[in-house]
Order: sequence, then structure tokens, then C-alpha cells
Amino acid sequence: MIEKERNSQLVTPKIEHVTVQQVYNEYCEFGRAGKAYSTIKKQDSL
Repeated sequence: MIEKERNSQLVTPKIEHVTVQQVYNEYCEFGRAGKAYSTIKKQDSL
């Protein structure tokens, strides 16, 4: 039982590769809902 638990902790999760654009688009969609209008405007200018 202990050996099974120890082995399950050694398995690393699969890392999904994402682009910066994908991260930014997700942030724009979900992460900046509570931000001030001027902050969103500045971010859009980047």
C-alpha cells in the first residue's frame, strides 16, 4: 500500500504547451473582468 502511494507521487503530469497569445487571450476573456477601464485600455495598446 505504501509503495503504491509512493509510486503514484513520482508520476509527473503531462505538460501542455501553450503560446503567449493563447495565455493573453484567456486572460483577456477571464482575468480582467474586475479591472478599471483605463487599465484595460492600456493593456489593449500593447
